[in-house]
Amino acid sequence: MKQRYYHISHYTKKFEELKRNKRTFHLTSTGYTKKILTENEVMFFNDNGSDDKKVLLLISAVRRDAKKFLETKTVDDVAEVKTDFFNLLDVIKSDEVIVKVDIKSAYWEYALKAGIITKDTNNKFLKWYQGIDTHFAKQARLKALGSLATSKFTSVYSKGKFHHNEPVDTQKTKDIYMEVCNGIDRLMKDVNFNIDGCKYYYWDCIFVTKNFEQDAINYIRSRGYDVSTEETKLEFIKVGNIGYLLSTSDNKIYMTKQENKFLLDFEDDN
Repeated sequence: MKQRYYHISHYTKKFEELKRNKRTFHLTSTGYTKKILTENEVMFFNDNGSDDKKVLLLISAVRRDAKKFLETKTVDDVAEVKTDFFNLLDVIKSDEVIVKVDIKSAYWEYALKAGIITKDTNNKFLKWYQGIDTHFAKQARLKALGSLATSKFTSVYSKGKFHHNEPVDTQKTKDIYMEVCNGIDRLMKDVNFNIDGCKYYYWDCIFVTKNFEQDAINYIRSRGYDVSTEETKLEFIKVGNIGYLLSTSDNKIYMTKQENKFLLDFEDDN
């Protein structure tokens, strides 16, 4: 059976073409990819349009490690724990100099320290991605860890018409992935509890006032993580009823929660 790889931007065109030509096929979707299986061809759609063997090998290694981890250990009550992937911690003033402290390889390092990922898998990653742009290496790590929680949604089309959905197939290692996310969330909350000047955190970076920058760096390093830093300012912007923080140094936008708007230094229109 033929296998073809396409950039994800080509998916809609191919999908509509199959329906228009009254073809019978299976469509499987995940967070990163889509796959169309016909009677004589498999089409893969992803963000690079190719068969990235290094990523596939890394995904296989991480999944193997996680399954072995579950043979001897359990992740207790992880489903009951709320993970705050972002949180506003203190009043934001638009003219205040803030330092973005970014934890390097945060989720990967947590999984490695917890024994979820083995040293052997980490050594393979370092070898496979030696000399590779850090952006692509980071994406590979995130995809490999995210694969522990992959849910596959498969729809069946008969002669171009939707026929039925198959049961959702979710990896049995999903709780391990959530534990990794919870672990970094706990770290962020620990930084806020122990260090003054924390303003906001988002996934694996935390924003602190300039005068407490070194305290935050020292604390995170004492927990076994390395960091990078960048000075910025945070400006509040409002789109409809949703508030966002704009980092002026890199123009990245960060979400806020409705219940925390009292911490933002702006005039409410309502």
